[in-house]
Amino acid sequence: MKTVYEAAHGLEAHMIADLLRQQSIVARVEGEYLAGAIGELPAAGLVRVVVDEDDYAPARRVIEGWFAEQPAEDPADARMPRLASRARWPYVAAGLVLGIALSHAGQIVQALFTTAEVETCRT
Repeated sequence: MKTVYEAAHGLEAHMIADLLRQQSIVARVEGEYLAGAIGELPAAGLVRVVVDEDDYAPARRVIEGWFAEQPAEDPADARMPRLASRARWPYVAAGLVLGIALSHAGQIVQALFTTAEVETCRT
């Protein structure tokens, strides 16, 4: 088996595998469950479509032909996802700081109540 396509996620990999199956090329998706092990982080190179070595060249032609038929992206549309992902980082950082602060506050409150309970039991 030889990797014919590295997908961004499982949905894309299955779409390509189904495209190949329509052309009577046996294709298999590998690594789609590995993406879950790293959560929401990009799983580049983990999810891939593999075919027999004899089917590699025809599979590449089918995939390249399919991508050639797709409409060209508008440069304005291509910039939108990047801007959206950049705008998320301040919120992620703020959430991380807030989570750490709340965790420490919870530990302090728990320590105060534990100390007060111990002193109540001593009297």
